[in-house]
Amino acid sequence: INIIDNWAVCDIVDSTFKFINKNKEDFYRYLTSKLSTTNPWEQRFVLVILLAYYIEEKYLKDIFKICERIKSEEYYVNMAKAWLLSICYVKFKNETYKFLEKTNLDNWTVNKAIQKTRESLRVTKEDKEKILVLKRK
Repeated sequence: INIIDNWAVCDIVDSTFKFINKNKEDFYRYLTSKLSTTNPWEQRFVLVILLAYYIEEKYLKDIFKICERIKSEEYYVNMAKAWLLSICYVKFKNETYKFLEKTNLDNWTVNKAIQKTRESLRVTKEDKEKILVLKRK
């Protein structure tokens, strides 16, 4: 992953890692070994792999912790966090709502996660209104 140098390569590579489904625990250990990286493309790689293969109840609390742990000012890293959190909301509405309600993530990332959630066709109109109250100024 250290040769990834843009978001398109990152996202395309991530989507081809179907072997992860048969080796989730092993690959998860690899992902968590990358959490201290400051390379934005490696950070995005971790987040997009979580999005593609790990949004399950078993990993949900860890996903939230990872989102808070990966620190970056980079647009593509924070956009990946927002995207990941919006899909977490689709699959685990209550848990993700509670996380967004209390997280120490920056305002931009929280607001972008809310926006992406509200743009989803898999979220009810009522839930789109409910999550809007979490928008930060």
